Amino acid sequence: MAVSDARAKIEPTALGKRPMSRWAVASFLLGLGICAPLSVAAIFCGIRSLMDMRHRPQLRGRPLAILGMIFGFIGIVATVLLGVWWNETVRRPMIDGPVAAIQAGQLGQIAEFKSWFTQPGASAPDQEVF
Repeated sequence: MAVSDARAKIEPTALGKRPMSRWAVASFLLGLGICAPLSVAAIFCGIRSLMDMRHRPQLRGRPLAILGMIFGFIGIVATVLLGVWWNETVRRPMIDGPVAAIQAGQLGQIAEFKSWFTQPGASAPDQEVF
């Protein structure tokens, strides 16, 4: 008996339920992880699960596979949006730095230099700032 013949004759379990597709469970669990590699893996596992269920109709788990793929797509979109946000609001200002403030400080314009680093209404003597 070939391996494919043995797989084709899977009987329902003692509870009378059909066996769950392991690919569907993997897709769902990987889709819950919010990072790009897990999200991509969730999509591939979901596709593999749906293909497997098409060839082996006794398997169940289609909703899990579809949810895993949806969560995977959401995870990829969230990762891309988070990356764009991080680049624009955190990384770029750290790389560029307060160039205008540094130039003002080098030219001796202390009031303009302090305005870059103090909140409105904050007051500190120059000895504390420098």
